[in-house]
Amino acid sequence: MSPVCASFRFDEFNRQLIGQYAAFLWQWNPALPIEKSKRLAETVHQCYNALLLQALRGEERKRRSRYEELKALLVAYLAPHVEPESMDGKVMNVMKCHYCHSDRLSKNGHRYSKQRYLCKDCGK
Repeated sequence: MSPVCASFRFDEFNRQLIGQYAAFLWQWNPALPIEKSKRLAETVHQCYNALLLQALRGEERKRRSRYEELKALLVAYLAPHVEPESMDGKVMNVMKCHYCHSDRLSKNGHRYSKQRYLCKDCGK
């Protein structure tokens, strides 16, 4: 198979995948214009491919956190477009420290597949 033919097949596969993503986005939010869903799908596809490749090239122990960050990035990017009515009028819940009730928390690793946090004020 020539490189040109393989490239064409790969490009066609990407176009079909982007089309499927766009259809899913439109299904989640029918009020979303078709062109907008296509642009969102293409952006998601390109970002996912680039960042996944970067994660796979990295160290094994860092991959899980990179996957989680990639998922969080894409969810945050798509949330306003696929669930607009569920986001309206809601205030984001801010996590607070159980001990001093501060909202100044930072991520502090994982344990049993759950995110852990560290309070910047009291250190707990």
